Amino acid sequence: MDVLFLIVVLGLRTFVAEPFSIPSSSMYPTLKVGDYIFVSKFGYGNYDLFGINIYNTELYAEVERGDVIVFDFPRNVRLPYIKRVVGLPGDAIKIENKTLFVNNVAVPLLKESETEDVTYLREELNGVSYQVTHQKRQNRNMPTVTVPANNYFVLGDNRDNSNDSRYWGFVPEENLLGKLVYILSAGR
Repeated sequence: MDVLFLIVVLGLRTFVAEPFSIPSSSMYPTLKVGDYIFVSKFGYGNYDLFGINIYNTELYAEVERGDVIVFDFPRNVRLPYIKRVVGLPGDAIKIENKTLFVNNVAVPLLKESETEDVTYLREELNGVSYQVTHQKRQNRNMPTVTVPANNYFVLGDNRDNSNDSRYWGFVPEENLLGKLVYILSAGR
């Protein structure tokens, strides 16, 4: 019975849902360092178990702007990353004066609060509303880039403190591991 239980648990972890721990503040305030998350893997086609590739299929889950996804980092596929999808294949993405533009349309921002160094804003993309932060003393513009077929453009919610598509490029479809479905944190 113990072997059967182990096979079921490993099967669920490989093909259905996998837990991850958040190691950095790049997705703050949505995710905090030390948060545990559960990621739905079903339909993403990249089925790994403890970093070992078990099985691959084509992507048949629908990836949408605003989704928080886990993926194999394109420069080191043994390293899982988590970011927010802001650009789908064919989208034109630009950042100007801290405002994200998708297909030449500014993504709405509403200022919620601020400290001496940080501004907290509410951003709404594709009907998904979430909080982002901007450092007051930084302003990194990005010229327009077009997302290639079978790729995605991702950003961290901690916009000025995130290693994301602005610096290393697009996330290939085959690197997607799954979508954030649940956050578990003792501090919430």
